[in-house]
Amino acid sequence: MPVGRGEICQVKRKVYVYELTTFSDVEQIDYTSFFSAINTKLVTIVESDNEGFFQIELEPGNYSLFVKEDGKFYSNLFDSNGIFPVYIELDKVSEVRFDITYKATF
Repeated sequence: MPVGRGEICQVKRKVYVYELTTFSDVEQIDYTSFFSAINTKLVTIVESDNEGFFQIELEPGNYSLFVKEDGKFYSNLFDSNGIFPVYIELDKVSEVRFDITYKATF
């Protein structure tokens, strides 16, 4: 059944966890949310389930999250600290929502 306007389409993806990454650490494709290369250390890759849920244990620290779309890295959240920054604290659970919006219509 096709997804209609206003509905959320969640799909299975591999989530790439890198050390905290800034724009100086990537090869950005034009001025988009796509990257051809990430030049920081890959920490791990985890696959989400069919609903888009993923869970991973990480050491305390700062990380960046990406997924791959059509062979390119994608990440659409940025702040002054980096690209899709996630801060992991000792003995705490962090909840992250990764919206894939590049084909979305609003």
